[in-house]
Amino acid sequence: MVKFRELTKKGRELAEMLVSDKPKYGTQISLPTGFTFQALLREMENPAGKRRIEFFEILCGRKIIGFCYYTVYERYRAAELATIFMPGYRGKGLVSPTIRFLINHATRTYPQLLRVEATASSANPKAIASLLSAGFNVEGVRPAGYVRGNKISDAVLLGVVLKRDDMAPSSMYQIESFRDKTLERKRLLKQGEILLDQEAELIRNTGLQEKFSKAERIVDIGCGFGQFAAWLSKAFPETDKIFGVDPSRWMIRASEASGNRKVKLVCSDGLKFLDALPAGGTDAVCMRFVINHIPERLWGRWLTAARRCLKPGGFIYLTLSDANYYKTFPGLPLMDLLFSHKKLLREKNGGVWNVPAVIGGHLYAAGFRNITQKSTCLSTEKMGKQNYASSVGDQFVWGVEESWGRTGELARKSLIDAAKAQNFWGQVKFGIHIGEKA
Repeated sequence: MVKFRELTKKGRELAEMLVSDKPKYGTQISLPTGFTFQALLREMENPAGKRRIEFFEILCGRKIIGFCYYTVYERYRAAELATIFMPGYRGKGLVSPTIRFLINHATRTYPQLLRVEATASSANPKAIASLLSAGFNVEGVRPAGYVRGNKISDAVLLGVVLKRDDMAPSSMYQIESFRDKTLERKRLLKQGEILLDQEAELIRNTGLQEKFSKAERIVDIGCGFGQFAAWLSKAFPETDKIFGVDPSRWMIRASEASGNRKVKLVCSDGLKFLDALPAGGTDAVCMRFVINHIPERLWGRWLTAARRCLKPGGFIYLTLSDANYYKTFPGLPLMDLLFSHKKLLREKNGGVWNVPAVIGGHLYAAGFRNITQKSTCLSTEKMGKQNYASSVGDQFVWGVEESWGRTGELARKSLIDAAKAQNFWGQVKFGIHIGEKA
């Protein structure tokens, strides 16, 4: 029978020997949050700190067989769980009851919690199964990556959504979770400048220019920093109103479209905004690099909502990165490994890696017709070698995959260094999909 109690003096002495920020292989283990044990104790005893920590001993009979704790952060609205077992008790099926205890204790003590999180290796199905059986919800999975020496170790962050009505879980992309939002803004704006010129050419080549010029009302879902909305207002002055919608208040406030009289910026979850629009009143719904960040099981819901608000003859406009959007010559093993791992983690999160290959069928199932697609390649000949290297490499340092940490920094450096060579060549591939409401 497993029991739990608050940390005793004996437990502290044992934990100090067992856990370390620099563990000795086979005899010690690290604290998942990166604390030293003494730092963790100081956090526990600091009522004014940014985090609240509750630490417990795990007992079997009278013997201490491990420890567990949760860290409550983000103004006490989220909690991270961790379990630590003595070597002889690992893999004994004790994770699930321990996690259930932590969830129950955390939610009773902090009733305002919106989510609870825990980390498990995506290469360890048993660990993930233990978390799922303890009450975790697969819908909350997010990728995380770490480097151990010269090898990559990966993990998935599983979240339990406790109060669904208070969350906006539609998209995997959450800029508020980035450690440096300013650098991410700089990356996205620079990337946007590179892509927009090529995207404008795609619009001309697919006959969309005439459709956009006749559109009175356009909705740009996931508008980010408003570059596309601002470009639309300038390229198609006949348009009466453009709605730029994004769930990030920070992005809306820092939008490039601020002050543009034709663009109305709205801070809202995209799906909720589409559901609230009147039926048949919109000429075009644009979703640029949005579907890539939405679990496939929700695509039908999003596309149906978009079709409902369109006028007859109105159209949906999707910009999507190709599954093989990154290529270099010569090849870079570390970058190739990161992209293959990124594919694995996206699929574990319910997403799809090769969205352009399957999105047409989803558009048709949602009721769209005259579905067309056009792709293009941006090579180092058009972008310049250093622009290419930073655009591709930056995402692993402060972009969507910033959680790769030191591994991402090494990969980015290898790409930038390789781009200095005379024989270096690279490309990125993306395209657009259009569907009409019959």
